[in-house]
Amino acid sequence: MSRQTRGSGGAVSSYYDFIKVDSTRRDKIPERLFTDRRKLGNIYLLELQFTTIRPIHVSTGMKELKENGVPEIIMVQYLNNKDGKPTIPGSTFKGLTSTNYLALTGSIELTCELFGSDRHPAISKVFFEDVVPLENVETKLVKVKRAWMPKISVQRSVKVYTSRAPPTADYGLMQCIPEGTVLSTTIRGVALRDFELGGLLMSLGLNIKNDEVTTGVIKLGYGKPQGFGQIKLSPEKSKLLLVELKGLTGAPKLQGSLEKAETVANYIKKFLEEIKKREPQRNADQIYQKIFKGI
Repeated sequence: MSRQTRGSGGAVSSYYDFIKVDSTRRDKIPERLFTDRRKLGNIYLLELQFTTIRPIHVSTGMKELKENGVPEIIMVQYLNNKDGKPTIPGSTFKGLTSTNYLALTGSIELTCELFGSDRHPAISKVFFEDVVPLENVETKLVKVKRAWMPKISVQRSVKVYTSRAPPTADYGLMQCIPEGTVLSTTIRGVALRDFELGGLLMSLGLNIKNDEVTTGVIKLGYGKPQGFGQIKLSPEKSKLLLVELKGLTGAPKLQGSLEKAETVANYIKKFLEEIKKREPQRNADQIYQKIFKGI
């Protein structure tokens, strides 16, 4: 279901779509899916690197007027960590990834089982560190426009941006991590089923086509309808490790680089099989293209 709105010139433009899911309300995890979090096993590490394709802004929520010839609004500060580095919080990145997972599966049950639920006594099975630049980076100011209207929502659906929004009035300046910045993070998964690991990988933009690894564009932060907030996983610089338990300690063992199909293909295949088993008519490839389309 695509939506259309009129730009300043009166032309009709469609720039977002809704992906149908069974619910967006985090609910109780059914016993047939539930994994006991007290039993350690199938512990994975994803050591990931991304590259920013467009400037990214995650706001502190603070704004001030700044004189720059004429008064302009600037989002004062990109969110920094304790070391002063501009940061994509792990909670923000987890929220984005879980939304992608829900859109791909269409199932709130599967999403709650992997990412946790407030309505069930179960924590998440995946834990996200903050996403930070590998090297020191100076944020830059870019001009942004005001938010778009109408702000339409559809029940039981996930909204995705599929193209650039029509222009609106100038808003001010925005402090951003610039394009071309290399970012890194680690995701830890505990008690993961093979299809859940495959779904996690696919929700980060990985896919397999013609027996080769491909990647899509992840969109996050402020200004997504303008094309801001686009990053892409660098599979050749990312890897999957399995933690082998030895008593009370664990030793990570490399499973392989994410650029190699043999590292990820079986997990992604099992994830797609799980989707097809639950909802035969669901076109996961078409949904993937919508979610990870660069704009």
